[in-house]
Amino acid sequence: MAETNALVLEAYQKGRDVLKTINDDMLTAAEEVVDELHEVIQESEEVGAILGGNVENEELERELEALLSGPDSSTKADDLAEQLSKLELVSPPDADPTQIMAQKKIPAVTPLH
Repeated sequence: MAETNALVLEAYQKGRDVLKTINDDMLTAAEEVVDELHEVIQESEEVGAILGGNVENEELERELEALLSGPDSSTKADDLAEQLSKLELVSPPDADPTQIMAQKKIPAVTPLH
């Protein structure tokens, strides 16, 4: 009977050790899941704040308006219009492209097959 009791006690101790290991593993896994869940919730709240943030949008719109109505904006457009008006369209030469390349000393390119 004493021997049986010793075996039962040993089995209880091994069972306890196994349960501790399982519980520790489950506790670690549960903590990791909860931590990850908190991170996902925080990221979701940040995305919601960015998408719903009227303050930032108003500030960006003011900056854009200031850039568009700044003193340089009209002068740059006028300068570009003036430069475009000075451009002349030239008709392409009637010569063969290989002759033009030869005059400019550009080597002919042969296609690869």
